[in-house]
Amino acid sequence: GVLDDRALLRAIHFYSENKRAKAMEKAVRNNEIETFLRLVSESGRSSCEYNQNAMRPGSVKEQSVPLALAMSEKVLGGCSAWRLHGGGFGGTILAFLPQKELPAYTAAMDSLFGEGSCRQMKVRAQGAVEITGNAL
Repeated sequence: GVLDDRALLRAIHFYSENKRAKAMEKAVRNNEIETFLRLVSESGRSSCEYNQNAMRPGSVKEQSVPLALAMSEKVLGGCSAWRLHGGGFGGTILAFLPQKELPAYTAAMDSLFGEGSCRQMKVRAQGAVEITGNAL
């Protein structure tokens, strides 16, 4: 059968995302942080626009992921990168930002989504772990 428009858009996302993932790995290995952040942002835009997984199907009033992405752009501007994370559909977002921006960003997210909704993570060789207390 013939693909519908959404299926074609999602295929475009996945094809491009595979190429981006390889470029992101290369950027990390070469310590090219600006390139990595640019690719994270491209990936996030593609996921929202082409993969269309930023909202739960049929949900027209509750749009927390697009709201979190919009707030990230407003608070962080060009100094960082953010994208939806996981499967989307009302899940979480992932933001990379300078340490100095963390208090304002956390306050903005907590004011929108409730105290403790913004979690700090540390990436390590074995995977990510939540930072609690003063373990920065």
